[in-house]
Amino acid sequence: MEGIMLINKEYSIPFTPCSITFQHTQLTDFVRKHQIQLKVLNPYQLHPFYTIPDALLYDLKRRNHTLDVLLIYSADVFKQYEYIFPDYWEKLMNHFQEVRYVM
Repeated sequence: MEGIMLINKEYSIPFTPCSITFQHTQLTDFVRKHQIQLKVLNPYQLHPFYTIPDALLYDLKRRNHTLDVLLIYSADVFKQYEYIFPDYWEKLMNHFQEVRYVM
């Protein structure tokens, strides 16, 4: 199973010092437990995850990829983005067979 992690660096998780690190740790544990292979679409990206949905959509379109799973920490993490940009969110979701929320 191939997947991509999407982390919201602006999302604040209560009682955690660094939301990005916490989200990344939770998602990485999930990846290990379920033996998901993380796909790197852009060889120049610094991390094995995305923090910008538009950048992920751009790379998916450029490579014309459909992947098994998009991993997100919680359904709340990108609620605001989904509300403001529903068309982009729908296009992004169409590149994945499923979305898994780890929390």
